[in-house]
Amino acid sequence: MSKKNNEFSIEEYTSIRAELIERIKIMNSQEASALVAIITSWAAGFTFANEILTKKFIMLDSFGTVVFQCLQTFIFLIPIFYFVPLAIKSGENLTQMVSLSAYIRVFYDYPFQKKYKKMNWETSNNLLSVVNTDKKEKSVILKMSNEEYTILAISSYLIYKFFEVISIKQLIQFVNEREITTNVYIIIILMYVIFNITSIGLIFLIHKSSSTKNTMMDKTKIYVNAYLNRAIELGVIDEKMLKNAIDELNPEKDMIIRKFL
Repeated sequence: MSKKNNEFSIEEYTSIRAELIERIKIMNSQEASALVAIITSWAAGFTFANEILTKKFIMLDSFGTVVFQCLQTFIFLIPIFYFVPLAIKSGENLTQMVSLSAYIRVFYDYPFQKKYKKMNWETSNNLLSVVNTDKKEKSVILKMSNEEYTILAISSYLIYKFFEVISIKQLIQFVNEREITTNVYIIIILMYVIFNITSIGLIFLIHKSSSTKNTMMDKTKIYVNAYLNRAIELGVIDEKMLKNAIDELNPEKDMIIRKFL
């Protein structure tokens, strides 16, 4: 888009729309992979738990039982580690989608809204509607959008905690019966502490990376600011259009007005 060539380009729109659709497909594919991973891990964890509870590993000594229980509880944390790169990639895709969508709104919707009233910019409107309509931190819709990884990670962590409590009770029993030394008890407890701290930290990272609220709200301000700046330089948007754009696209009041007007 340039000042000399400020014309409607269906080719550019088609290209942007295709990229948006491709990124949506990638995100959906990643979510499907996440579901497969967590179901597999949960199935393995519950299978091991059943083996322990039904005493099928009766040949194991006390130390072997404790080690086996540690491994069984850790299985429920595997999805959390797996979700981290998926959540980061999901956040990157959201960022690019916000950028492309903001570009369409600034360089197409406002400059050509009178000339092309019947054009349906469904891609840009839908992608930014969660930010434009559900503004501020009080929006439940905005808070929960794209939180699948966080919800699944928390669910897996809660299951882990349930079996961790069972494992620690068994461990205390072995210590009281002097079947396991105090040193082994301390080491196992420290392992569980590390598991918990690491898991909570990763869950926070997953939420921070993939949450629509954290990604789209912040990135919308950045990209809308940048594109409006550029649109003004190119003469694509006049003062009236700018005021409309600020009113509709600004996630937080006065954020853009102070910079442009």
